[in-house]
Amino acid sequence: MKIFSEKAMNEIKKLRAELGLTQKKFGEKFGIPIRTVQDWEYEKREPRSYIIYMMYRIIELEKS
Repeated sequence: MKIFSEKAMNEIKKLRAELGLTQKKFGEKFGIPIRTVQDWEYEKREPRSYIIYMMYRIIELEKS
């Protein structure tokens, strides 16, 4: 049994909420299949830390 990092799951949910996006729109924004976003949020799969970092970086660059 794999133990998931609650922090990683919470970061995805937090970022999506901050952006005000549905899972579908969030996936489209970052080029990630909706099923993957769902799996992350429902703790079926864990995103790699660099993925989360890249998402935050993209948002940061879009604001500049």
